[in-house]
Amino acid sequence: MLSMHTHIHTHRWTILKGDQVEVINGPEKGKQGTVLKVLRAANRLIIEGVNVRRRTQKPTPNGQAGKIITYPAALNVSNVSLLDPESKQPTKVSRRFLEDGTRVRVGRKSGVVLPKPEWKRENIRRAAVGGKDTLPADVYEVTWEEYAAPERKEKKKEGPTFAAAAATKE
Repeated sequence: MLSMHTHIHTHRWTILKGDQVEVINGPEKGKQGTVLKVLRAANRLIIEGVNVRRRTQKPTPNGQAGKIITYPAALNVSNVSLLDPESKQPTKVSRRFLEDGTRVRVGRKSGVVLPKPEWKRENIRRAAVGGKDTLPADVYEVTWEEYAAPERKEKKKEGPTFAAAAATKE
């Protein structure tokens, strides 16, 4: 039996963000939804429209009215099963290798390949250059003539990783 603090190894996870799943155990049994977030360290999933909680927000002093906020809470991954794309029924998942060597998820009930869901990064990481930012091409340009860069010590080349690298060079 798994304890609450046991972590399932990442190579064993078959459920990914964007998958269609069904709750197979607990008070929400039978509900289906899309995985919004995978919390691997806690062995939990957040599923759209399942295990919805309500929280009240009090009115603020500046006149904003109070309101009730609903949000999906996390479920344990052991209470959820992937949906077979053909029958829309929960299925166990096995892994197989295609002829070209790619590893795929296969539903055990129908034997159909379960495609990985496509998702885009929500927060796009951009290095926006503003008026006060230094351009990447200008970073190493010396603009102060009297500046002398500090001398850097050479890193010690000791240890098993460097010894193995030295043996391959000879």
